Order: sequence, then structure tokens, then C-alpha cells
Amino acid sequence: MMSDLETTIPLEWRPPSATMTRAELLEFRLEKIPLKMLPQHGVFLWWPANPDLWAHPDDVDTIRKFVPGRRIFRRHTSDAYSDRELGFVVYQYGEIRFRAKPILWREIKPGVYRRGDLVEIKSRSGKTRPRIARILEILWDRHTRRVEYVLNVRSMRIGRAYHAEELRPAKPLGSHLPLHHIDKARSENLL
Repeated sequence: MMSDLETTIPLEWRPPSATMTRAELLEFRLEKIPLKMLPQHGVFLWWPANPDLWAHPDDVDTIRKFVPGRRIFRRHTSDAYSDRELGFVVYQYGEIRFRAKPILWREIKPGVYRRGDLVEIKSRSGKTRPRIARILEILWDRHTRRVEYVLNVRSMRIGRAYHAEELRPAKPLGSHLPLHHIDKARSENLL
């Protein structure tokens, strides 16, 4: 009978210094090795006790305005090497952007739609009035654990939030034909 040690595939590991030149070692950086993929979307539902430990000093005022909250932020790595070295990542919600460490970040599955998308509100068998709206806010409902969409119709915010199954993407029909073009097409037997 073979033990677990005998059935494992032996791997050979050499420290980088044994196989790399000095120039290659200087170029080798830990951030080039993806240890874990960062979650793309999440929410800050709580405020940490000490913001100095997790917030970038230049972004504390912005963070105080939007954290804690229900907005779903997109998270990605910072372009600045110094921010990455200190553990800061970038959080973005539309034009709102700040740098912080991923403390008290709750990862969630992203919604189907993005801010600014045009959607149609489904009629749900006549229960609601179908209309075209633009997504104004994307929020997290901590009680139902679902993504909610706040909509804007003709520059007016709708009072309630919608879930993804209540919406469908609105596709533009393209430009309309002026009446004289339709008459011309009919006269030429194109319509």
C-alpha cells in the first residue's frame, strides 16, 4: 500500500538566485505573480475604527462621504507602484474614485447592468407601467442580499428600486426616417 507521500509528484524548486542573473532578480517582482485574483465588485457596509490604517491620506475626505454605504464599488489595482507596494487598491463608482486597503470590503456578485445603461422596466403582466429608464445608482440590499437598481426617467428619479429580473436591456431602434423619406420610398415601391 502506497502512502500519500509516495503518490505525490515530486517537484523541484530552486531559489531564483540559482537560475537568474542579477538584472533578472531586480526585475522580478511579487506583483507580477498573480497570487489571487482581486474581486471585481463589492460594498463597504461598515466604517473601520481607525481610517488612517486603511485609507489613502489623499482620499480620506472622499471616503468619509461614501463609506459606509450601499453603493457597489468596482475594485482594481492601482496604476501607481507606490500605492501597490503599500497595499492600496482603487475603488470606483462612476466618477467617484478613491484608494484604500481592502479592509471591511464585502465581495458581492456584480449586477447585470452598469450605471448609465438604458433599460426597459418590464410590465409584469400589467402590474407596472413599462418605460425606458437609465440606471442612476447600483446599490446592495443587505437584508435580501441582492443588487438593486435606482432608475432615472426623463431626468426624474423613480422612487423605488428595481431588481434585475424586473428589467431588460433597452436597445435603440436607430434613427427614424423623416416623413418625406417614407413618402419617397413608397413612391419608388421600396416599401
